[in-house]
Amino acid sequence: ANARAKALVMLMRLAERATAPFGHIGISRLHGAIGRLFPGDSITEIGLRSGGTFSYPSGDYYWNRLLSKNWDYEEDIQAILLALKDQRYTFLDVGANFGFFSCLAASPAFGSQKIVTVEPLRFAFSFLERNLSAYKGQCENFRLAIDEVSGTTVALHGARHAGMSLSEKWYGANASVSDEVLTTTIDDLMQAARMDQYSQPVLIKLEVEGIEMRALRGARKTIEGDVAFIVEEIDATGVSECARHLHKDLGFTMFY
Repeated sequence: ANARAKALVMLMRLAERATAPFGHIGISRLHGAIGRLFPGDSITEIGLRSGGTFSYPSGDYYWNRLLSKNWDYEEDIQAILLALKDQRYTFLDVGANFGFFSCLAASPAFGSQKIVTVEPLRFAFSFLERNLSAYKGQCENFRLAIDEVSGTTVALHGARHAGMSLSEKWYGANASVSDEVLTTTIDDLMQAARMDQYSQPVLIKLEVEGIEMRALRGARKTIEGDVAFIVEEIDATGVSECARHLHKDLGFTMFY
């Protein structure tokens, strides 16, 4: 990295430390402001603890927090994947973004699992493919949106890649349209990717930004097999409608 890039990284780390006493409120805006000082086509590549690398645009407001030595991204999900390293399963990464968790699960340190990813946003999908290129033999990527029906062209709402949704009412989205993409159900995706939830367990990380219930309605056959879900979203009561439905209506054991 050149001197300018190193100085900008130091500024980002300083912003991380400065906002730590306040729960890092405003860190994304600070990182976004600093990130605009990078050249528009600049790409940051970091080494992962599991081995391998992870790339993202240098000016990215979201992933630049990985530059902090004192911050670990979604450590609870990382702990789940690490605990399962000795088990053989397929990791279905729904809403994969740039592929951070898929990179971990695919690595030898996390068991070299089979990976199937789904990411609707064209921009994010390009980085997803880049980041998983080292695992081509065990990974299959789909640029699609998960929904309750397949084959429909839908709009992605929002301006930021980490919060875009099929629903413009989702808190991370808005009425603006950033991209369009075809839909698929989880059931149809399972068939397209030749996954058999009866012969090998499937761990589904479901991150679909407010349409979780629609996604589950398109997973009726999948749920009958040996599957588990990682559901990231919560609501004001502490447990999301999706998690409550999986537990109370479909009989899944819930850990949170």
